[in-house]
Amino acid sequence: MPALRGYDLDPVDHLTSRPAEEPRTEIEQLGRLRRAGRYATLGAAPPALLEELTLARHTAAGDRDREQVFGLLVAAFYTAHGLAYRLGYADLAESIEHR
Repeated sequence: MPALRGYDLDPVDHLTSRPAEEPRTEIEQLGRLRRAGRYATLGAAPPALLEELTLARHTAAGDRDREQVFGLLVAAFYTAHGLAYRLGYADLAESIEHR
């Protein structure tokens, strides 16, 4: 999963990031899906979201923006971790945990 392997790399050219409120709303929805056990629906979103937030981390201007992006990134990794763990991929969940 490139979203997990490239978490510390510079952003790639084809990605763009949205204003922080848009991913925040998406992460809140993903959290609701995770808590409801809707893993099939949840599964498609985290990779693209992780890539977008990784880009935002590299391009955030100022401490406040960076802090917001890191908070969103942590929430996205938490969702991905929960998904991997619940689907029985303990090794992947552990890898995500280290991010």
